[in-house]
Order: sequence, then structure tokens, then C-alpha cells
Amino acid sequence: MALALLDRRQKIADERGEGIRSRDHAEMPGSLEDDRTGAVNQPGVRGRAVDRHDVVEPRFARDDERRGRDAGAVVGEVERRHDARPRPHPPQRDRRAEERSELLQREPPADEILISFDRSYRDAKSQALLADLGALLRTRPQAEAKKALEPLSVLGIVGVFLLGQISIGFLGKVGTDVYDQVIKKLGLLFGRRRADGEPYVFRFVALVPSRNSFVEVELFANDPTTESMHRLFAEHLARADGYMMQYVPDHPEIQRVVFDASGPDLIFSFAVRSDCVPYFRGPTGA
Repeated sequence: MALALLDRRQKIADERGEGIRSRDHAEMPGSLEDDRTGAVNQPGVRGRAVDRHDVVEPRFARDDERRGRDAGAVVGEVERRHDARPRPHPPQRDRRAEERSELLQREPPADEILISFDRSYRDAKSQALLADLGALLRTRPQAEAKKALEPLSVLGIVGVFLLGQISIGFLGKVGTDVYDQVIKKLGLLFGRRRADGEPYVFRFVALVPSRNSFVEVELFANDPTTESMHRLFAEHLARADGYMMQYVPDHPEIQRVVFDASGPDLIFSFAVRSDCVPYFRGPTGA
């Protein structure tokens, strides 16, 4: 009996380090599902007009160490696929790893140009300025919902433009007779945000037809002024045209390209492949 009791105690001690499980080879998905972390972990990307359906969203940190300037470090907004089912066998995990989600296509605006704004522009004076801006651009401003309260204020313009004709296309749609008025209205809108003391950003998104889809070319400007807006429209759009003329044909897998247009130089920030994988090799010279 003493021997049996000793054997039982030894067995209990041996089992203390073993995980309790229903069978030997069951595996549950965890933070390292598919053997990696990051933007490729089964992203499910939701779709909206200007800001919130992208695989990446700007969270514009105040220090971007990559280039030693006060531009925005852009972080991915990726929603994991809602799938709580356990995947117990490795072959199933391998199959799921191959089933990568694709970056959702942004729908082109119904009007030639779309103006999008967030809740920080909902006050009466900002709404009046947005109505004036919409009249100048012959479009109706569209409110953009946010998933959560954020201090970052976002105003955006979206349009469809041919490759190599982003600058000409936008300035042609605006017209030289109202261009200065557009810059003035934007400056008044940004001035109200600046007075609030919160960070704000302007985003220009060009949807460029490519094969059977669109490539999104985005230029963002942190805390813009009338001077930086004029530089973006008059100089940076033309530079982006030149960069994209070679970059798009050479990289057919790229679906989104983002540039920092905050300063005097147009700087490549990142790109995103159609399978949601970020890509950090930009156009030559950018």
C-alpha cells in the first residue's frame, strides 16, 4: 500500500508541468496565429469613403524618426477577422494562412470630387465654410463617422484621376477662377482647428484607374496652412504624378501609396499591397 501511495504521489508531481487538454495535439489560435504578427494576421478591412476604411490610417505621431522630421508616422488600421472557431489541426492552419484577405477597393465618389469631414467640423461656422467649399467644387460635403473619439481632426478630398494627370485633372476640375477661393476656404477651416489647439490633417486621395481596379494615391499634410495647401496643389501633385508614372507599372501588386506633403519636399511614407501587406520601398527619388 505504501508503494502504491508513493507511485501516485510521483505521478501527480510529474503531471504538474503538463497542460490540461482534451487530446495531445489540439491547438488553439493565439497571438502568433499563422506564425507571425502584424498587418497580415487575417485582416478584415471595412469600407468607407475617405478615411476609415483603409488598411492604414494616419495616427500622425509628433516625431517620425525615419526621416528626422515632424511628419506623421502612419500606423495600420487593421481589423482581425471575427472567427472564434478553434482550428485544432496544423493542416487547417496552413490553409487559413493562405487565405489572406484582400484590401477592399475604395468606391469612386458619385461626384467628380468628394469632400469628407469628421465630427470636429460639425459646428455651425465650419459647416457654413464647408458648404461654400462644396459650392466651389460643385459637390456636397460628406460627414465621415469615426469608430471612437480621437483628437485628430481630418478633412479630405477624393477624386478619380488618370495616371500622370492627377495635378492637371484636379486643377482642371477646380478651375483657375475659383482656385484662390478654394485655398482661402481651406485656410479658414484649418484656422478654426488650429485655434482649438488640437492636431489636424488634410488628406488628398486620387483614385487612379489601373487594370480592373484603382490605385489610391494619397498625400497628407499635418497641421496645414494656406501656404502648404497651395504647395500641395501646385507642386506636390505634379511630383506625385511623376513618381507614379513608373511606380504603378513596375509594381502591379501595389494598391495604395501614401506621401507626406507636410513640408517643402514630397516624401514617400509607405505603400500597401492588394493582400494588405505594407511595402516600404518607394518610387525612385521620393
